[in-house]
Amino acid sequence: MKKKIEMEASSKLKSSDLPKSTVEEVGYKKPPKHSQFKMGQSGNPSGKPKKTKTLDEIVIAFMDKPKTVFNDGKKAKFTPSELVPEIYFKQFTQGKTKSGDALLKLHGEAIERLTKESRAKPEPFSWSDQSECQWRRQNVPDSGAKVYQSG
Repeated sequence: MKKKIEMEASSKLKSSDLPKSTVEEVGYKKPPKHSQFKMGQSGNPSGKPKKTKTLDEIVIAFMDKPKTVFNDGKKAKFTPSELVPEIYFKQFTQGKTKSGDALLKLHGEAIERLTKESRAKPEPFSWSDQSECQWRRQNVPDSGAKVYQSG
């Protein structure tokens, strides 16, 4: 049995006998050439699908994109979000009360959002606050709680 394997091995061509163009080194970090990606070919040709936009994102993008409008006979660029209150106001002055109600509602909602945002942001720590804290540390009796001072 050993002889058969030796004979088969000796009958095969050695890599040094073959022309260099047909010799392929295959092994660790050297995959066969036929299984490698071709130049300019992606490993994932269809790729990850693009995220679909929600209706909110579409509306926000539309409202923030400037549009060319004729305002008092002159060309001007406005975003729809700038135009909506103006249109409501013009309609209200022409006697359409629903537009006035809508404008007041928009105004109220905007004020609410702005006041919520301002309440959510903490005020910066001022020098007077720091001096008050130092005064309290020196003059208010300790309640037994550990107070860590930086310094």
